[in-house]
Amino acid sequence: MSWPSLAKRLLGGGPTRSQMVFVWLCLPPILLYFAFFALYPIFSAFFISLHRWSLTIPERPFIGLDNYTWVLKEPVFLIALKNTAYYAAAYIVLCVAIGLALGTMIYGFREPHKSIMQTIFFVPVMTSMIVVAQVFELMYAPGYGILNYLLKSVGLGPYMFTRSTTQVMPSIIAMGVWKSVGYYMVLFIAGLTTIPRSLYEAAWIDGASRWQAFRRITLPLLTPTMLFSLVTGSISAFQVFSQVYVMTQPRGGPGKSSYVLLLYLFDQGFQYFEMGKASAIAFLMFAVILAVTLFQMRVIRRQFEY
Repeated sequence: MSWPSLAKRLLGGGPTRSQMVFVWLCLPPILLYFAFFALYPIFSAFFISLHRWSLTIPERPFIGLDNYTWVLKEPVFLIALKNTAYYAAAYIVLCVAIGLALGTMIYGFREPHKSIMQTIFFVPVMTSMIVVAQVFELMYAPGYGILNYLLKSVGLGPYMFTRSTTQVMPSIIAMGVWKSVGYYMVLFIAGLTTIPRSLYEAAWIDGASRWQAFRRITLPLLTPTMLFSLVTGSISAFQVFSQVYVMTQPRGGPGKSSYVLLLYLFDQGFQYFEMGKASAIAFLMFAVILAVTLFQMRVIRRQFEY
């Protein structure tokens, strides 16, 4: 498609000369910005991943796929991948399930209660991840944390939370879900507003229960929202870093029980200064996220065809 025909479609008719001049003047800065801040870093990182690129050694010879081979053979990479996948799976399932439940419930509220509830659940989404992680780290503290204080008052605990190899990942997941669930709730409320009310009225006239209407009408028509939530949530979850960095001592601990891919990338790049290996980890992460995304798109579309 040529630029004049594209401009014609965007402007809704035959563009005037001044409109065409405006389009041609606006496009180059946008394309240059995209090329410099998006395309160039991607190609540069891939170029680095093909070299033995250490910040402490001036020589940077070409080594092909050796960095990728080294990373894939490292036991730490498999541990980080497993922990990341565990976090991503639990995070996205809980966020989508709770977000759908909250969205369905709050969607039936009347104003101003509906707006108030949406605001309450959306406030954590707008809060900095670092701040939330620090607050939860204080709440999880074994000696003086408020959670252990409340649990002790009912005869439970104390629990180690982020100091335990078995409790650290569930503790981080709980914090991530608490912070993000309001975002998914808003997405599902927006999706529910697009479903015609007449479909529910026709179903109820035919004797359908609320569960049947939800299963036969709501879920299939929320397929685009569900797919968007799963894809964006998975991409976000596989990039988990800040909460692990802040809430665990040592980072990724205890042991390697909360060690994730981005923390592995960070250590290779900024602790050992091995930029070639760090870039290889980044592209392996991209491959994993792409595979998960394609799988989700195929499964969701097949599950809710209507």
